Amino acid sequence: MRRWLLAATALGLVPPRQRSPRPPTRRRAEPQRFPFAGPFPFGKPTNSTPNEPPAVATTATGPQLPFASPFPFPGTRLPFDESRVDTVLKALPVDAAQLLPALQRFRERAEGDNYELIQQVSRQAERALSGENPLKLAQGVLGGALAERLPSNVDPRSRALAEKLLRDVDAYPEAAFPPDLVQTVSLEEERPFLEGATLCASLSSAIYANENAREALRSLQRAHVASGRTHDVAWAVVDGVRDGNLERHVVLRGFDASDDTGDNVVLVKRVLCARPVPIPLDTYAFPRSWDAVDAFQTEENVPDVVAHAGFLFLAEALLDDLAPYLDVASDHKLIFTGHSIGGALAGLCTVLARTRDDARIQTEPSAIVFAPLPCLKSDEETVLASLNLDETVVRSFVQPWDPLVRWFTEHDPCYPLVADSLDDDIYTLFASGPPRVLRNVARAILAAAEDWPAVRSVYLQEANQTFDHLGEAHLLMPAQAARYLADRLFALVVDFPDEVLLVRCAASDLPEALDHAFKLEEFSISLAPAGLRSFIHHFHPAYSAPLEELVAPSGGD
Repeated sequence: MRRWLLAATALGLVPPRQRSPRPPTRRRAEPQRFPFAGPFPFGKPTNSTPNEPPAVATTATGPQLPFASPFPFPGTRLPFDESRVDTVLKALPVDAAQLLPALQRFRERAEGDNYELIQQVSRQAERALSGENPLKLAQGVLGGALAERLPSNVDPRSRALAEKLLRDVDAYPEAAFPPDLVQTVSLEEERPFLEGATLCASLSSAIYANENAREALRSLQRAHVASGRTHDVAWAVVDGVRDGNLERHVVLRGFDASDDTGDNVVLVKRVLCARPVPIPLDTYAFPRSWDAVDAFQTEENVPDVVAHAGFLFLAEALLDDLAPYLDVASDHKLIFTGHSIGGALAGLCTVLARTRDDARIQTEPSAIVFAPLPCLKSDEETVLASLNLDETVVRSFVQPWDPLVRWFTEHDPCYPLVADSLDDDIYTLFASGPPRVLRNVARAILAAAEDWPAVRSVYLQEANQTFDHLGEAHLLMPAQAARYLADRLFALVVDFPDEVLLVRCAASDLPEALDHAFKLEEFSISLAPAGLRSFIHHFHPAYSAPLEELVAPSGGD
């Protein structure tokens, strides 16, 4: 009934199918394909909105959503004239340097935001970008008269960056950012850390296997200790050995629309309840009943830091349930990890465990997290500095086009989409914006969701907050400058890059780094190509697969 929630919270987009964790291998994975069907084949929707929500066909098993999904949702693909797309694409230039601008012009001029076209164009662009000489491709695409080759809406900063990288490709990736903001991570110098982080990414992906999670975790040479569910957050505790010492991982799962065994609506409401609250020093002081959270007050708090109310409620309950498994010897490692909501909770649990006198925890934990939503705030330069904690206590990994890491910050591109809806038409997002296919898709989904009015109300009242990311942040950059430039200038390839390099920055600088090098706001994200790319880049395979490829033992730099 409630699989619509992923679409509601991610503006109508569905994650790619889940990958089972695989052992490291240098074999190049086949690019993922996302079979989104276009509800408006080769036609642009009007900007007008009917007064009544659109009719959505239903069956006994639930609403028929107007798009095809990699998950087995009930639904059918709408009629689509593939021959027309094939005919047009076959007439495009074969040379990659001419192909990318031609694809951009063709999509803008002829077909607009059609999903099937985007899929086909993405494949064509991906083939062009996978050539053997990316620098030559970049020079071919961007060389000569830039004004003739770049889309008309390219900003001066992007033009200047393109010209700089054509002159000196070795300036990539640092040249994409303000001076001294990021540093490239050396694979060889930091291989032990990166191997540990890759294991965490694989564990965070494996827990999404749900009923097969124990088998997936075991395939990573981890011994199952315990597993459970706390307020609809699934978790697992696993043990392994590294360098002769025990390593215990606490793995927290993020939101999973394919798991209908819990109440996903309640979980989403908790995440959207983002009002800041103090963190009590007493580990048992914060209410364990949500109905008591509004009235909670205390004078003995962790100084200088406040927390996201919903995440603090979940984290306190998680620490209660996990307490029997957190008592490990001091020479052993205790690592919290997770993706998305799970990543936010992993970081928060780590901070709580290290800043309060909690007899249940004998070993100070650390955290390695992926796509975390920020959930702590301090008036000091960084949250961890205000708590006298080293910045390496929490280390995060971010796909730069992932929009959810920008939630609860000043750079959130999603809140304005919901805020720009009307009280008498709560189903149309970005109501004042230009026509968008995504608006119509989201509208059909939201109209079929009986809980959307309540979720929207909580979102508008609570979610417009500003919190800080924690510790050190690592951005997964495309390994080749040509792919980065093509993504930034053309937004043609919706899949995440298989080959990446890493740059590191202080998590406090992450919003500035993303806003400078990977601009994403409500206008651009409402375009189907950028929207699809952004949300595909959020889901867990976008983190585990590139890192597994990066640190594969048989691979080079």
